[in-house]
Amino acid sequence: MGWFGGRSDNRRQHQRTKKAYKAAYTTDGETWRPAIGVDLSDEGMCILTQEEVPEKQFNVRATLDTRIVSMRCAPIWHNEVNHGGKPVQMYGLKFVGIAADDWDAVVRFTSGDQVEVENKAQQELAAAKQIKQDDVARLIPMAFQKRLFQELVKRGRLAPFDEKATPLVQFEYGGLAPWRGRNMHRLTIHSKINDGKKEERFSTRFMFDELGKDVIVLN
Repeated sequence: MGWFGGRSDNRRQHQRTKKAYKAAYTTDGETWRPAIGVDLSDEGMCILTQEEVPEKQFNVRATLDTRIVSMRCAPIWHNEVNHGGKPVQMYGLKFVGIAADDWDAVVRFTSGDQVEVENKAQQELAAAKQIKQDDVARLIPMAFQKRLFQELVKRGRLAPFDEKATPLVQFEYGGLAPWRGRNMHRLTIHSKINDGKKEERFSTRFMFDELGKDVIVLN
């Protein structure tokens, strides 16, 4: 497993663990096929499968300690390798969709922390993440808010910003997390678009540094 995870083909620079884990994937949402997880990072994963997966995107489940997390993945590279004397397919995948709680579990797993958190602790953490509206102006300057809103507008996840209207957003702060050797703030913005006929909701994850100079959109 360590040899597979350490191949030079895998160019990701994010913190990852090479600890093997059970995985499964599906292309139709019904039939799940077994896979072996080779490594995992907060941006993607590497898995071994018994056969080629022709789809551009597919769903994956990974068992991290005792927790099962789900993600939508897209292959970024693919090799055929030898495993146990048999040819297998090795895929480098990037996340294109993952729930916030599952992503937190991935980060804890790659950091060597306990994946499962006691229910009480989870409730306290969830409460702490919710930023009250009064705190938004204090913690996130309006100029920086507008910058984040523009990222949402570009992605079709928020109507163009109007100074006279309150944006249809809600903030969820995720604390500090390591990113390429430095600590970055995590923030999820829940947004929606309502054109009078239908309403669409989105959740967009950001990471940014202390000065708000570097902003990374994770999904």
